[in-house]
Amino acid sequence: MFPALQRRLIQFSKKDRSTLFRVLSLLFGATVFLVVIPWVLITLVGMIIRPVGACCPRSLEVVIGFVFNTLGLFLVFWSVASLWLLGKGTPAPFAPTQHLVVEGPYRLSRNPMKLGAISYYLGVGALAHSLVAGIVCFFVALVIGTFYHKAVEEKELMARFGKDYEEYKKSTPFLIPRFRTKAESESSRPTT
Repeated sequence: MFPALQRRLIQFSKKDRSTLFRVLSLLFGATVFLVVIPWVLITLVGMIIRPVGACCPRSLEVVIGFVFNTLGLFLVFWSVASLWLLGKGTPAPFAPTQHLVVEGPYRLSRNPMKLGAISYYLGVGALAHSLVAGIVCFFVALVIGTFYHKAVEEKELMARFGKDYEEYKKSTPFLIPRFRTKAESESSRPTT
């Protein structure tokens, strides 16, 4: 669907990036995905649903917000650390991993960072506005993120990692983690 973008991403993956470049890529990505996108989502959703009243007590919304923020940030940071340490890259498309990462949170789900980000957006929305705003932010990010992952990222990973990614894709769920025994995990692991 986006062949020119996929070719560009593959070109980026072939370049050796310095540690400084990768750190700057992480900082840029963190700013965009943990500050800018949630702010835009909350602002837009807040304007749209302002007439909708609260669905539960504010204290419950705050607790839910903190729980989802904590869970989401944990998954995001664990995913980033796995990509950095195991994949020798970042989640940023201009400094991608050099190896297919199938360990850490990636053995449970192909997109644990996305799951973490949308959970974080739910939490931020609940804290900044309301639980309804958080749920709307969650679903908007889920739909947009899923479109990007299916239309661009999966095709780019297939082009870069071939059969290993295909096997990984068959054995690992897209988003919702599947907890397996160690034997199941080892028997379905790609050969990278």
